[in-house]
Amino acid sequence: MVKRAFSDPVKALKGAVKALNLPVKSDNAKPKTIAGKESFEFMGTTGALSAPKANLVYLQKEDGTLALTWKVETDVGDNWLLTYVDAHNSETVHNVVDYVASAEYKVFAWGLNDPTEGNPTSIRDPWTDASPYTWNSDGMSKYPTTRGNNAIAQDNPTGGSTYINNYRPQSPNLIFSYPWSPTATPPSSYKDFSITQLFYTTNRYHDLLYSFGFNEAAGNFQVNNGNKGGKGNDFAIVNAQDGSGTNNANFATPPDGSPGRMRMYNWTTARPNRDGCLEAGIVIHEYTHGLSNRLCGGPANSACLNALESGGMGEGWGDFYATAIRLKPRDTKNTNYSMGAWAANNPKGIRAYLYSTNLQTNPYMYTSVNSLREVHQIGTVWASMLYDLMWALIEAHGGTYSANPVFRNGVPQDGRHLSMKLVMDGMALQPCNPNFVQARDAILDADRALTNSANKCTIWKAFAKRGLGYGAKYDARNRTGSNKLPPGC
Repeated sequence: MVKRAFSDPVKALKGAVKALNLPVKSDNAKPKTIAGKESFEFMGTTGALSAPKANLVYLQKEDGTLALTWKVETDVGDNWLLTYVDAHNSETVHNVVDYVASAEYKVFAWGLNDPTEGNPTSIRDPWTDASPYTWNSDGMSKYPTTRGNNAIAQDNPTGGSTYINNYRPQSPNLIFSYPWSPTATPPSSYKDFSITQLFYTTNRYHDLLYSFGFNEAAGNFQVNNGNKGGKGNDFAIVNAQDGSGTNNANFATPPDGSPGRMRMYNWTTARPNRDGCLEAGIVIHEYTHGLSNRLCGGPANSACLNALESGGMGEGWGDFYATAIRLKPRDTKNTNYSMGAWAANNPKGIRAYLYSTNLQTNPYMYTSVNSLREVHQIGTVWASMLYDLMWALIEAHGGTYSANPVFRNGVPQDGRHLSMKLVMDGMALQPCNPNFVQARDAILDADRALTNSANKCTIWKAFAKRGLGYGAKYDARNRTGSNKLPPGC
């Protein structure tokens, strides 16, 4: 289909105003070209909070055919509407989406890692500016279920590869409130709650990472990129209670433009069995595979973490973000954390050591990698270094435990969020299949770009603590450690 001659965009604006009876005066509207010859902003109107806009787009209708339409945007306060007006007949409206929507999710809130840390609460409209269409719309359609621009969540008891027709909770009023009990069994008896929790955690993490710079141009997971770069049509497909396995989880990351896929399993390590969707750290760990694979090597190349050491760092990044997000106001640098403890029904978790700044509790050093042959083991070494780095930056800048970071000139103003930002920026700066030394240097480069190296010595000291200091050398069979600092530190 080729875009042909089309109607005046002013007619489309007037068609939207008439069809929806909007309080917008458009008699004197004049189009001003913005961001391309088929995108306009209307001057001379009154009644809207901001100037109405229109751009020419194709809309897929319910029968699968495409209609050439003007997407007319009007913000009238109580409603912020996208009206898809036929480009050839301004009296025909194909679809209307309202940005102003309210949704409620009964879940374990952001920051609660698992059911041992709190109880489900009802949370209303938790999205940020990173999700301008809300979590239940993609800017073209609104969904009365666990589907939107960033993710589509469903159960998958058969473990199959299809998902679009799988079960999802339905709520026309967008109130996703379902029962759960720690004694409920089997997990399928609370699948509505599980799917809602998975949808919530995935979207909440999407919004946080967006604030750090994992946006459309960087290759994030969204259906509609809103003309902000990157390739769309790639939300995260997130399966709750996936039947293809147990006691684990995984995330598949194709290049930008193809959806990522998360499989969350049930865990048979406790009675009753536990659902991995209810441990936010596991969900965050898996989604972080999507983050690191899209950033390292660029969004078009998702095969840059497939060597042993780089794959290990992929696991370590997942543990680091899962741990950083669950920090509590009472925590100090002496606080230790496990990974996967609730799902595995083991206080020590699923890693060889707890994450701790104490070298007696967690003795891993850079040279420990010489004897490790499995990615999760190597990842624990890397995440241990990043845990040290986070606490060093918290000591330097203070810590905040608010859900959203506060930025000044693009820099998070607390050490916890700053560590997450620097680690993420480092992913985009390192080479394909990096080693520990290169990843450390990329974090230093990220700090130079972000803060003019204000944290250089803090970063060096954190890495030197576990032997990745100045002079540490990579050799696949014989890594050389160093506790030294560079001149000037």
